[in-house]
Amino acid sequence: MSKTYVILGATAGLARPLIRSLLDDGHALILHSRSLDSLETILSPLPESDRNRCFSLIGHITDPALADRLLEQLNGITPAPAGLVSFVGVPGRLSPDAWSPDAFADLFKINTAGPVYITYRWCRWMKEEGRDGNAILFSTMQAVYPFEGSLPYALSKAALTMAVRILAKEFGGRPFIRVNAVAPGVNDAGMARASIERGKYRPYLDQQIIPRYGRAEDIMHLVRFLLDPDLYMTGETILYDGGLTLRRDHLKA
Repeated sequence: MSKTYVILGATAGLARPLIRSLLDDGHALILHSRSLDSLETILSPLPESDRNRCFSLIGHITDPALADRLLEQLNGITPAPAGLVSFVGVPGRLSPDAWSPDAFADLFKINTAGPVYITYRWCRWMKEEGRDGNAILFSTMQAVYPFEGSLPYALSKAALTMAVRILAKEFGGRPFIRVNAVAPGVNDAGMARASIERGKYRPYLDQQIIPRYGRAEDIMHLVRFLLDPDLYMTGETILYDGGLTLRRDHLKA
């Protein structure tokens, strides 16, 4: 049975295989982006039959009115809403000389406060409507393992993982709203691609710490699992890094 899924940060490289997979299964999508022009990069290649099942949600993730617009779209929408996935985030590649409370706060707004707020509003709406659902947010391996130099980014994502636990606890019980997170490692798509191109993670391949870089298709398969309406999991953050953090101590300088 077809459902409606919300994809926040739909233009992210990691999101594209998921969008394709959900459309292939006949679902409707509310696709979010900061601008309609950027969203058109996703929509324009789609056949008309797929475009007709895609609805646009435009605005910056830190704008509280974005949640209001989402709920307006959800009211009376068919097919029934069932899931929300947030790919929103910025890498926070700041040298220590650029660190400041304001810089930390800017990352927190985009990586944590914005996605968590709209997810909270979605969960509350689903609960009030009496609908079961699954929400998935994106953390990072830097929030699980202490990588030197990653303090601003890791702080924002570590806070997000705690938010996932709180939301899962608050919105558990019938109707069941499951909230989980994915903590990716090095994927050859999205934010990590720039680091791969600079060679930052090449030693992990050369020294066989990991067998390969992750792919957007890997993420798609995990998210589809987490969107299962009978999922037996909530409040968890799944580290999905190919063993990089587990075996990082094997890396030779």
